[in-house]
This record gives sequence, C-alpha cells and structure tokens, in this order.
Amino acid sequence: MNRTQIFLALAGVLLVGALWLANERSLPREDHHRPPDASTHGQVLLDLRTTHPWVTARRTEAFVTVELTGGHAAIQRRAPLQLALIIDRSGSMHGAALEHAKEAALHLISRLEPHDQLTVVHYGSDVEVLALSPMAPLGKEAARAFVRGIHDDGGTNVGGGLEAAWRELSRPGDDVRILRRAILLTDGRPTEGQVEDAALLQLARAMRASGITLSTLGLGDDFNEDLLASLADVGAGTYGYLQHARGIASLFARDLELATRTVAQRAELVLTPANGVTLERVLGARGTHDGAQLRIPLPDLAAGQVERVVAAVTFGGGIERVGSHALSAELRWTDPETGAPRVRAASLELKHTEDSDLALARRDPFAGALTAHALAAEQSQLAARALEQGDAAAVEAHIATNRELV
Repeated sequence: MNRTQIFLALAGVLLVGALWLANERSLPREDHHRPPDASTHGQVLLDLRTTHPWVTARRTEAFVTVELTGGHAAIQRRAPLQLALIIDRSGSMHGAALEHAKEAALHLISRLEPHDQLTVVHYGSDVEVLALSPMAPLGKEAARAFVRGIHDDGGTNVGGGLEAAWRELSRPGDDVRILRRAILLTDGRPTEGQVEDAALLQLARAMRASGITLSTLGLGDDFNEDLLASLADVGAGTYGYLQHARGIASLFARDLELATRTVAQRAELVLTPANGVTLERVLGARGTHDGAQLRIPLPDLAAGQVERVVAAVTFGGGIERVGSHALSAELRWTDPETGAPRVRAASLELKHTEDSDLALARRDPFAGALTAHALAAEQSQLAARALEQGDAAAVEAHIATNRELV
C-alpha cells in the first residue's frame, strides 16, 4: 500500500466533512463566540466555535475549532524577502526530476524584485552555496548561472543543506520587516550528515526561532513523508507532495505568493479554559501546555489564507449553569509592515439545558466538519508513519478508524 492508496482510503472522511459543510449552509447559524472588538487592529479574522455549544450537567467530551483568516488589507509595498532554495541533487534526482527543479528555480528567480535577496543551496553528499545576494539584474544573472550549473551527484545530505541555508538567512540586516523563508526540495531520505529525524527537527526549530519559515516539498514515492511534514510543521511553513517533477514550479510559485502577501508573522494562538474546562490536545499540530493553557505556534499568514486549529476539550461539571464563558482564544502576531505586535481575541460561550436530546441536536455542524477533516488528516499522518515503518497492520487499523468515523 502506497501513499496514493492511503489517501484514497481516507478520502471518505474528507467527503463526509465536505458534505457536512455544504449542508451547513442551509441550517440556521448561531454565533457561539463573541466577535472581536471593532477597535482591534484587523489583519487577521478569528472564528471560535465548539462542536457542542449546548451542554448538560454531565461531563461532555467535545472539540473546539479556531479558524484564522488573513485579511485582505491593502499592502502599499510588500516587505522585502530573503529566500533560500534548498535543492536535492543526489543521484536519484538524475534526469527529468533535476531538470524540472532547475526550471522551477529559474522561473522563481524571474519573479523576485530588486529589493529581494536569494541564496541557492544544492546538496548531494556535499553542499554548494550561492551566497545571499539582492535580485537586481546582475544578481539574477549570477543566480541563473549557478542554477544551470547544478548536476546530480552523491547522497542526500539534507542537514547540510538546511544548515547552509540557515547561515545565509541569518546574516544581520537593518530592516525588521524582512521575511525570511526557506524551501527544501528532496526526493529521498537523509543518507549523509545528520540522518536522525530528531536532529533535523531540532535544526528546523532553531531556524524558526531565528525568524525563518521553512517549507518542504517531497517528490516521488521514496522520501520520508513524516519527516518532511514535521519539518514544515516545526518550521511554520507548508508541506507539499508531488508525484511528478513537472509540478515543482507551481509549488515554488505558491510559496512565493504566500510570502509576498504576508499579513501576520510569528503568529501564536493561546487557548485559555475557564474553570471546569480542560484542554486535552491539539489535533495534528504542535500544542504546548502552559499550566491550563494551550499554546500553538502557527505559520505566517498571507492575505486570504485560512488556517484551522482543532483541539479536544472536556466540559466538566464545574461550569456554571447559566450561559457561561468556557474558553478564550488570543492570537498574537507581528505586523510585517511595521514590526509592531498585534493581538486578536475571541471568547466561547456555552448554553445549558437539562435535555440531552436537545444538546445533541444543537451541535454545530460547521465545527463538526472542521473536526472531521482534522481527524482524517491525523489518521492519514499516522497511517503514513506506519507505512514508513513497514507496519501494514497499523496502516489498516488507521484506515478502519476512518471507516468508523464515516
């Protein structure tokens, strides 16, 4: 069973979620959250919901959903971009794969502006680097020549490529608005240098801590999907998978487009429960408990981009009986235009009833659809991890779990 078969097997839950979303349009909608104050600086919209907005006196296991949308704020002149392209040139990239990667890099270079800076890193067993330089005409010509000179050779030194990109993007600069992004492309598994997942993830964390967003792109069928997805997760970037190399240019372009429309940097979501409410865990994302709170690091948000967070929660008997505050969500980010800190907050209120059938009937279908998608994605990730480990029984078990959800 390969990735494609896993995705097809898990598609049922995604379809259910999509149908739920479609049906939700015809249902009466209740706002189960307090809208943000109009005076709050608004480049990110925040929608806070729960699958169970009506509860009884009994303990209720539910989910909380947070939908974040980058606002379409007018950006007079986008922040300058420092970009690192990290390209796998190991022997397995021989032929069309490497040629498509080079063509994609050349196309990306043509779209950069003079105030942007680019470094190109290509790695096999060793690592070669084009130093970070402005994309004025001469800089672009040097970058094109460097890319055209890439040829396949050696093993897969992912760690060396990441370290080289980190060094280049860590050069001191005076503009606090600079967006620092790295895109890693590979078709294989680490075989040289740092090969342990833990070491590579720690490197990605360090890059993120220094303000660098790391996106990853897997090509073909033989790369470590769990590693690349995790690198993008801790690097607050995006993860993409391509069966064929001809799609590389479109994913490079997508990441550049997101970078050039960034409205929120270094975003973090903080969930704070009221008495009687317990935040259990975040589905498919990194969440850190800080006392009763959950702190969730988020990727940079572009205008129009939507990010969703789903957390398992328990509403216990300690909640007050009358319509009561259950949880607050606070989004903190840096404005890329000014470098100033920004905050957006929302509050979740519950309604109480003695009628358990009524509480069941009043479940929020939109929150339910988001939860179904999150559960499906989590099972997909677990199935992919089991596949990497050769555990066919676990793969089938995760697929069976999704059949039960359907």
